[in-house]
Amino acid sequence: MKFDRLEVIQSQLFARGVVSVRGLSDQLNVSLATIRRDLRNLEEAGIAERTHGGARLVDRSGIEVAFEIRKRHNIEAKRAIGAYAYSMIKPHSSILFDASTTVLQVARRLKVAPVPIKLFSNGLMVAQELIGVPGINVFLLGGLLRKENLSVAGPQAERELDQLWIDHTFLGARAICEDGAIYGFDQSGASIIAKMIARSKRCTVLADARKFGHRSTFRIAHLSEIYSVVTDQEIDPALMDRLREQGVNMKIAPTYSP
Repeated sequence: MKFDRLEVIQSQLFARGVVSVRGLSDQLNVSLATIRRDLRNLEEAGIAERTHGGARLVDRSGIEVAFEIRKRHNIEAKRAIGAYAYSMIKPHSSILFDASTTVLQVARRLKVAPVPIKLFSNGLMVAQELIGVPGINVFLLGGLLRKENLSVAGPQAERELDQLWIDHTFLGARAICEDGAIYGFDQSGASIIAKMIARSKRCTVLADARKFGHRSTFRIAHLSEIYSVVTDQEIDPALMDRLREQGVNMKIAPTYSP
C-alpha cells in the first residue's frame, strides 16, 4: 500500500509540480502524519522538496532564464507527450535524449518512475534531473556548451556519438514545416541532431502542435525518416493526414492525468 501511495504522490508531482499535505491526505484517505512521512522519504530520495504545507518536485533548472521560459510554455501538452514517450522506453536499453524542453518532461517522468536504462544526453538539465536515480546510468556528452538551451554540441560531441549505437533516441523539434521537414535554428544544433538520428536504431520526435507549420534556417531531416512522431491533441487533423500520407508515423498523446 505504501508503494501504491508513493506512486500516486509521484504522479501528482509530475503532473502539477506541487502537492499539498491536506489534499493528498483527503485523496488517499490517510493521516496527515503519513503523508508527511511519505514526502520526507521522497525528499530524502531527491525527488521532492518539502514546503510549508506540501512539497514540490525538485527542479535543478534555475540556471538559464530563456530555458526556464521555454520549459513552462505549453506545459500541459509537453507533459502529455512526455508521459506517452515514457511508455515507449524499454528496460535495459540504451536511450538518447536531446536537450529540448519536451524531452525534459520524459526525464522528469523517469525520475519519479525509474526504468533501468543507459541514458545518454547532450542536455545539462536532463543529466541533472536524473542524477542518482536508481537503475539509470547517465552519460553526458562532451563538447561546446551552448548557453541558449544548456546543451552540448560541436565536433567533440559528434565524435563521441560516432562511438555509440543507440536503441531509441528521443528528440524535440524547434520547427516542423508543412512538408514534414524538421528544422533547427543554428548550424551546430542541427548538425548534432542529424548525427543523433544517424546513430540510432529508432528515433522519436516529440513536438507539441505549436511546432508544426513553421520553418527555420537549417534542415535536419524529414519526418518520414524518423521511427515515430508524438504530438498532442491540438494538432491540425488535415496536417496530420497529409503527414501520414507521406509515410510519417504520427502518434497522438492522450491528455495526461496522474
